Amino acid sequence: MKKVIPYILAIGLALFVLLPFLWMFSTAVKPLKETFSWPPYLIPHDWSLENFPISVQRSNAIRALLVSSIYTVGCIVLYLIVASLAGYGFAKYKFPGDSILFLLVLGTVIIPIEVIIAPLFMLLKSLGWVNTFHGMILPRVVEPFGIFLLRQHFKTIPDDFLDAARIDGCSEFGILWKVVLPLSLPPLTVTGLFMFLWRWNELLWPLVVGSGEAQRTIQVAIALFQHEWFVEWNYLMALCVIAIIPILILFILLQRYFIQGVVMSGLKG
Repeated sequence: MKKVIPYILAIGLALFVLLPFLWMFSTAVKPLKETFSWPPYLIPHDWSLENFPISVQRSNAIRALLVSSIYTVGCIVLYLIVASLAGYGFAKYKFPGDSILFLLVLGTVIIPIEVIIAPLFMLLKSLGWVNTFHGMILPRVVEPFGIFLLRQHFKTIPDDFLDAARIDGCSEFGILWKVVLPLSLPPLTVTGLFMFLWRWNELLWPLVVGSGEAQRTIQVAIALFQHEWFVEWNYLMALCVIAIIPILILFILLQRYFIQGVVMSGLKG
């Protein structure tokens, strides 16, 4: 029983976590009349996939997915560059006030985007960057989580590797590119995966800075798909299923790197 009970609890917890996703998919394949039936039921009586093309057509979801992909990929690439440089500097270089500066960087994690969104918007407006991709991407490429995660991993790389590269005439950027980063693929993957989740699911910042139709992300499209007086929940849930598919595919493909990166970065337990 000591071995069976943990498995039963784990299965029950997994079903509890999966229930909202199952309900979302069930609603996405129901006709509208069944979404308001009472008592509610999970398995639809008359299911159909017609809700998906209708929701895509009404919300222009293809363009929204493309905009979300550009926004997310741009943030990930720049985020990994900034986090790698900052994490490497904090891990392998000693300078006056490095510990205090690192604590200040970590302290920014407690500042939510809602606090600084107004001054950021005024800055972008003065630069003429509102409703542009670079205006959406550049203010969102620095996150203390990635700097901390990569710093913790870079500290585990022996300094002898770096000294040997310097003796061979490798530059400091060459050491980072040819020695450190190839040894850091799992934490880099974890950092990029977290950034993908944050930026793909982000609503407030793209809604404020990229409110134009040309810069409308999939999350903004879902928010605007809800009408003021009546919500067609079957079409809305179909759109949510479409939005979550890239996340599921990416996590399934990179799950091994995700777990390995967390363990190697000293965050287990």
